[in-house]
Amino acid sequence: MKYLNTTLNRFRHIFLISIISLSVLSCAGGAAIATAGISGTGIVFGVITGFGSIFVNGVKYEVDDATAIDVDGQIINPASHTEDLKIGMVVKMETTSFDDGTFEANNVVYDDSIEGPVTSTVEFVTGKTKEKEFTVMGVQVVINDSSTSFHDSSSGTPAVSFDNLKQGDVIEVSGFEDASGKISATLVEKKSELSQTVNTPVPVEIHIAIPDPAPAPGPTGSFTVNGLTIIYDANTEFDDLPNGLLPGLEVEVKGLLDVSVNTIQATEIENEDDDGIGSNDPNISVSVQGPIALFTDVNSEFSVSGVRVLINTSAVPQAILNQLVEGLNVEVEGMISGNVLIADEVEIREGNSEYKAFVESRNLTAQTLNIAYPGVTGSILLQVVSQSK
Repeated sequence: MKYLNTTLNRFRHIFLISIISLSVLSCAGGAAIATAGISGTGIVFGVITGFGSIFVNGVKYEVDDATAIDVDGQIINPASHTEDLKIGMVVKMETTSFDDGTFEANNVVYDDSIEGPVTSTVEFVTGKTKEKEFTVMGVQVVINDSSTSFHDSSSGTPAVSFDNLKQGDVIEVSGFEDASGKISATLVEKKSELSQTVNTPVPVEIHIAIPDPAPAPGPTGSFTVNGLTIIYDANTEFDDLPNGLLPGLEVEVKGLLDVSVNTIQATEIENEDDDGIGSNDPNISVSVQGPIALFTDVNSEFSVSGVRVLINTSAVPQAILNQLVEGLNVEVEGMISGNVLIADEVEIREGNSEYKAFVESRNLTAQTLNIAYPGVTGSILLQVVSQSK
C-alpha cells in the first residue's frame, strides 16, 4: 500500500507512465479502467492470470466439484486444478454470474498452441530488448520478458527462463496466433531437451491446415506442411473426421517427431474446425482475447482469435478506438448477432504500454488515476499496481 501511494503521489499534470502487463478497459459512459477485466455470463476465452479458484484475464471464477476441467484432452479433478493448470495458459470457459457479483466456471478447456523442439536459434526481435523470437517445427514464436510465464517440468538446472531458453529445448507453448500464424507466447513450459547423441523420437503436438491437394483417401498416407511431413497409418486415431482429410481443414496432429528427417508419425489427428467460441445464442455474453486481424478501421468487421467482431463505437471511448490497429492484443466483449460478436467493451492487453496524458483525477484509496488525452474525447482510468513505473 505504501508503495502504491508513493507511486500515485509522484504523478502530476502531464506524465509518461509505463505499465507492465497493463489492461485498459473501455466502459459505456466514456471512462475506462485498467483493472480486473471484462466479466459476464457466457463464454470467456483468455489467459489464466492467477489462482484462488481461477483468475482469467484478471477476473475471479469460482471452481468447485461440479467444474469440468479438460487439460489437453485429459479430464482432471477440480480439487487439484492448480497442479494441472498454470498461469499463462490460454483457456476457454463457460461461466455463470450471480447476483452478488461473483462468477463461476462451469468448465475450463485448455489446449496448447504447439509442443515440440525449438528448431532455430533464440534471438532478440530487432529493435526490442524485452522480446525474443524463434521457431518450433517451423512455426514462429515470440516470447516477452514481462508477459510470458515460464514453467519447467524437466529436470534441467537452472529452470527455463527468458534468458536461457535455447535451440534444442523441447517446450509446450500457449499463446495467441496472429494472421500470419506467429504465436505470441503467454506460457512456455520446458519438457526436455533433444539428445545430442541419440536420435530419440520426441512427442509433439501441432495445429495445421490440410494442404490442397489433400492426401489420397485410405488408412495410410502422408502429407507435407511447411516442410514437415506427417505420416499416418492403421494405428493413427482419427477424431471427428467423418469425411477424411479435406483440403483446408484445421486439425491438431499428435505424434512422434523424427528430427533427423523432419517427419511426424501421427498417433492422433483431430478435427479442430469446430473448436471456436461455439455460440450463436444472442443471449450469451462472449469475451474473447487475442490479436486483431483483418483490420481496416474501427467501423469495419475484423477478427479476434478467429471470432468475427464489430465494435459498437458509440459505447467505446474514442481514446480506446484511436489505439486499435492490426496485431494489437485486445479483449472484446459483447453479444452474438448473426455469427458476429457486437463488442461494446474493449480492453487493450499489450504486454508493455506507455501513455502520455493529463491526469484529471486520482484516488489514493482505490489506487487509480483518471487520465485524458489533449483534444481527444473520452478518458481512461488506470489501476496502479506494484509493476507500474
